[in-house]
Amino acid sequence: MIRPELQKSLTRWREALFGAGVVALGLWLALVALPGIALLGYVIALLGGAVIFTGLRKARLYSNGGPREDAAGMVELVERELRYLTSQGGQSFSLDDVAAIQIETNDQGPYLEDRFWIITVRGQGQIRIGASAAGSEALIDALASFDGADYGQVLEANLSTSNAIFTVWRERPNAFTQDKPRALH
Repeated sequence: MIRPELQKSLTRWREALFGAGVVALGLWLALVALPGIALLGYVIALLGGAVIFTGLRKARLYSNGGPREDAAGMVELVERELRYLTSQGGQSFSLDDVAAIQIETNDQGPYLEDRFWIITVRGQGQIRIGASAAGSEALIDALASFDGADYGQVLEANLSTSNAIFTVWRERPNAFTQDKPRALH
């Protein structure tokens, strides 16, 4: 039996821990094997380093530790279609229709929801999603499809304990130079 706090922490850091294991395997191969296989070991270690880098980045961005038991709603991202479902209904939109992404913070945490994703969708207006909604990690993954998304603003919002709005991404007003979301796969 594993303590729930430890399980949450391990889940948050699992990608970085996996990367560390890959690096260890790669270095072991590089140091113990014949020269031809040693080169493969170094390549594996480099790949593990890339996994560690992305794992650390995600772990820092998911600093809320995952969904809260009292969180409202669920987020799903399927084929560039983001769905936010709540007990009052739901909303669905294509990432191609997103005009802006912001994070709103307040001073109500940690016992009440204190971070919200504000996604402005052309034709639908603003959609407000609680950061602790089940599946909200998909919002971080969706950011990868927006050129110029400011992950620094996401980190600042995660650390904020005051009433503030952080602009993560906004489409450019000029249609000829605006950033278009790129495919996730």
